[in-house]
Amino acid sequence: MISMKKSEMRALILKKMKKHSINITLKKSDKIRQKLLNSEEYKKANSIFTYVSKPKEVDTHSIIEDAIKNGKKVYGPILHNKQIFAGEIKNFDYLVKGDFGILQPVVISNKNKFDIIIVPGFVFDLGGARIGRGGGYFDKFLSHTKGKKIALAFDFQITSKIDTEDHDIFMDKVITEKRTVSRYT
Repeated sequence: MISMKKSEMRALILKKMKKHSINITLKKSDKIRQKLLNSEEYKKANSIFTYVSKPKEVDTHSIIEDAIKNGKKVYGPILHNKQIFAGEIKNFDYLVKGDFGILQPVVISNKNKFDIIIVPGFVFDLGGARIGRGGGYFDKFLSHTKGKKIALAFDFQITSKIDTEDHDIFMDKVITEKRTVSRYT
């Protein structure tokens, strides 16, 4: 994937994601979820910000349920006026379809510091760089939000190097079904 434009990399990964059956997606997602739940960051976390997954993405619904069940405060993205804000998720009844058909909380919170932030993306590299959906919404949100940034991805979403720009925000850790890539090890 070296020397491809971001849009080309997104298209390639999207094609691979579409080939994934629901069973494969859920099976790999379960391995990724177990790794996250067993991580020290998750175990110590009291507040979690996470994306709410769409089909074909690494499933976060069971992570959200586990966190709520274990008394953690869970927040998710609310897209409003091309900006992401945090909103608390107390259960799935608190979610409505927002822009792009993505489930999101209803009430905006002023919280901008979390123990961990689970970040979506299409492509990640071994240094923690990320390519998202292309709107720059998460990079803007992450630039003024504090917390350990953890991405969940399928192993085919990892490449050796992504060309980055000044505004790109790096992940501290990327967890796949096969490996964990840490920016600091």
